[in-house]
Amino acid sequence: MPSVHRLSVFWKVLLVFILLIFPMYMSGVYVVMKGQSSVRDELLKAAESKGKFYISSLESQLYNAMRLQLNVLNDADIATLNRSETSISPVDRVIMLNRVRDTLRNVANMNDYIEEITVYLPSQNIKVTTQTIMPIDMNEYNIFLKNTVVENLPFCNIDGCYYINMTPEFYSQTMPYRSDNMLLVSARISQKAISSSMVSIAGVEGGGSLLISDGRGLDISSGDVKDALRDAVAAWPFDGDIAREVDINDTGYQIFFSPSQFLHSALVIYMPESGFMQTLKSFSGWIWIISALTVLLVMVFSVWIRGMIAKPLEKLIAALRQVEDGVIDVQVDYGKNDEFGYIYKQFNHLVGQLKELISDVYRKELMLKDAEFKQLQYQINPHFLYNSLLVAKGLIEFGYNDAAVQLTGHLSGYYQYITKALPGDVKLEQEIEHIRNYTEVQNIRFQGRIKCEIQEADECIKNIRVPRLILQPIVENAYKHGLKNKLNGGLLRVSFCKEQNYVHITIEDNGEELTDQVLDEMRYELSQPECIEVAGTGIKNVNDRLRIRFGRDSGVKVGRSVLGGLKADIVIYTGDEQTVCTTC
Repeated sequence: MPSVHRLSVFWKVLLVFILLIFPMYMSGVYVVMKGQSSVRDELLKAAESKGKFYISSLESQLYNAMRLQLNVLNDADIATLNRSETSISPVDRVIMLNRVRDTLRNVANMNDYIEEITVYLPSQNIKVTTQTIMPIDMNEYNIFLKNTVVENLPFCNIDGCYYINMTPEFYSQTMPYRSDNMLLVSARISQKAISSSMVSIAGVEGGGSLLISDGRGLDISSGDVKDALRDAVAAWPFDGDIAREVDINDTGYQIFFSPSQFLHSALVIYMPESGFMQTLKSFSGWIWIISALTVLLVMVFSVWIRGMIAKPLEKLIAALRQVEDGVIDVQVDYGKNDEFGYIYKQFNHLVGQLKELISDVYRKELMLKDAEFKQLQYQINPHFLYNSLLVAKGLIEFGYNDAAVQLTGHLSGYYQYITKALPGDVKLEQEIEHIRNYTEVQNIRFQGRIKCEIQEADECIKNIRVPRLILQPIVENAYKHGLKNKLNGGLLRVSFCKEQNYVHITIEDNGEELTDQVLDEMRYELSQPECIEVAGTGIKNVNDRLRIRFGRDSGVKVGRSVLGGLKADIVIYTGDEQTVCTTC
């Protein structure tokens, strides 16, 4: 759709926003139809999950009650009292019985579903409860003895109450016979506590839960339950979970049936369909409210996006078109401190940098042309050639043929280097050899008045590549200016070292011509941006070429030497090379 691509950002964003809103209207109908079903399913799953958790929790609590009863059976005081052959004084007997009662109280407090716990000691004719110590009722004892857990796991119903009865034979199945005087611990289960804990399981209005027994378990409900509902589930098998919809008296119920083999009971959760629909009715009304708010939001959004995005973009596009037309004195203003404010700020900064780069490129082009011109000047130095040839002529006339041969050899090497067309950079080793030839010629010319010391450089320093003719101009400057009036004892020293990622080439002399004013002027000129040379020597030219080639950390730094004259330190950045060299 080319027409869509030609739309502005404002209309594209608004169109996308409307397209996002439109499915909300379509989904509204879907939400009404499917929302009730999905929420209903979630409620059913939640009820089923709560039911499974509850039946598991009830099993754990009642299993814990049985474990506590076992602890009572193994109590030392009860064991002592139960042995009829043991002779116990009346005082000790009372103390032990009180301790047994305290133990029973602690046990009852440790489990919410134990309403009362009783120990029958037929050998002592005593019954101990959490509240009393009294003579035993043998009829009652015999009834409870017949309903112990070994024969009737785990519960028995006596006079409408549920009990868990335990005797020592529970954990000692090898007893040959049952004694009529057998120790008995009976725990009465709190039906009220179980009923209260089942109240909130269903989670919907009109729902509830109950426990039904398979004949040996619990029959407890959380409230009034219709007989028809109880009859509907009474015949369901206890071999697995069941979820089923049942109609009872024209009312639909969702029923969950979760049996427990340990409890011989099943938890039944029933929820009427009307309870679900009451919960879901509020959803349909909210759909239309959200839709109306969405339409209003589209209108507000269109006004906002026009002011926040469209107008700033139009202003920025107009400025970019001006720059495209060659107008670089463009500034855009934006009063807010947001993303567009940052973009406007960066645009202004970019235009400023563009102006500076254009100026810098122009300045560097002029400087490079000037540097090439200066380099040609160094290549063709007629005075040096003229003076050297005169010296050679004099040596020959006076018969110093060996010296003349040396002079012409160094002179030929010197002019071979500066006239040979070498592409690009050269090795520093070649530059060093070039100044050796130059200084040897000068030594012969000045007849020992000036001594030149050139340190041997490490291989890692010799192999770096540098622009041509960066050493000779500075060495020549020392001869022409620093040492020109030295009649004897003149010294020129050249040394090399490396400090981290920088190579330092130090050229210094012991001349007496350098004043502080001249030194300050040289420092000032070297600190200026690259431009056409204004210094009276070639040092500025070398400095500018090194800064262009290796960056602004490179160049020439001048100062006063410990020898007394000028010290020129050539600094060359070599990058991140990790080599072992003579350190500074």
